[in-house]
Amino acid sequence: MYLVPETSDDSYKHGSSYGKYSVPSTDVSAADAVGSTDAAGSPRVMLERFIREIKHSHLYGGSGPKGKAMIMKNERLDPEHQAGFLQEELLGEQLKLAEMMVVQYLGIVGDHANASNFGEWLEKQDDVGARLVKALVASWTTSDAVLKRLDGMVRYLDMEQRQKYVLEPGGDGLFYCREGSEAALKFERVPFDTSKSTAAVRPGSRGVAIWVQGPSGRFYSSNESKEGKFHHSSFLAGREVKAAGDWCVEQGRLKSISAMSGHYHPTLESLKRALLDLQAVSRQLLGWGSVVEVYQGQTEVKIPVRTFLDEAAKNPKYLDGYTPFKPRG
Repeated sequence: MYLVPETSDDSYKHGSSYGKYSVPSTDVSAADAVGSTDAAGSPRVMLERFIREIKHSHLYGGSGPKGKAMIMKNERLDPEHQAGFLQEELLGEQLKLAEMMVVQYLGIVGDHANASNFGEWLEKQDDVGARLVKALVASWTTSDAVLKRLDGMVRYLDMEQRQKYVLEPGGDGLFYCREGSEAALKFERVPFDTSKSTAAVRPGSRGVAIWVQGPSGRFYSSNESKEGKFHHSSFLAGREVKAAGDWCVEQGRLKSISAMSGHYHPTLESLKRALLDLQAVSRQLLGWGSVVEVYQGQTEVKIPVRTFLDEAAKNPKYLDGYTPFKPRG
C-alpha cells in the first residue's frame, strides 16, 4: 500500500464531507492544503495559506497521533512556521485570535472564504482583538529568500519536494530511497543508509534518522534533521501521521527503530502498527537482527522486533510496560 503513487485515486481514502466543505484526503491534500514554506511571502499570499490551514485543521478527521498541544499547532498555523518552542507569547495569542476570527468568518460565508474577502471583512472590525489580528497579518511580509535563512523556520514540504524523502520497503527486505534532482523530480532508487545522519530528537547521536508514516501508509525519512529547521513535522507540513520516530538503517537493512518524536509524541501502539505494515510487505524487512528501542523506567531497552510484535500480539498490556522516551525525574 506504500508504493501507490500519491496522485493515484487508489491512495488511502480518509476524506469526508462536513457541512458545506469538501475535506481532502491522502498524504497529498492533507499536507498541501496550505502550501510549502517556499511560496512567495506577502500578506495576501500568507493570509491565504493561513485561511486554508484553518479550514483544513477544523474539518479534517485525522486519526493518527497529533502534534503536542498549542506548541505544535502554532508552528503549523504560523505562515512562517517558526518552531513552537521559539515563538513569543504574543504571537501565540495573535494566532489564536486570528484562528477564532477566521472560524467566525467561515460560519458566515462557508468555503468561499479567501484572503480577499476575509481581509475586507476584517478591516470593518474595530475591536481590540481585530486590531491585533490586523497587525499580525500586516507583519507577514517576509520574502522567500529571508524565510529560508530564519533560524526558527521549520521547513514544510509540498508534494513535489516530498518525493525526495519517500522510502520504499522492498520485497527483498531492503529500504530504498530516492537520490537525484528534487527540482526535476528525477530520482534513482538506491538502498537507504543513515550512517552519516544525526537525528535532532537525540542531539549528539549519529547513525539515526527521523521517519514518519503518512496517512496513506507511505514512509518518509531524512538524514537532514536539524533542530528548529527540519523536524518530523516537515514531511507532511505539520499534518497528522500514522506513526513517527527515528531509526538506524545500514545499506537498506533496518537495524533499530523507535517511536521518538517530540512533535507527535506517538504511542508504541502506533509503532507496532507501522512494523506490521512493513512485515506485510516482506518479513525480511524486519529480519536483519533489528531491534525496537524503548524505555523501561529509566533504563533503555532494546527488544528484538520479532519479540516485540509476538509479545504484543499475545498480551494486550505488553506495551504498557514500556515508553518511547525516558521518563523525566
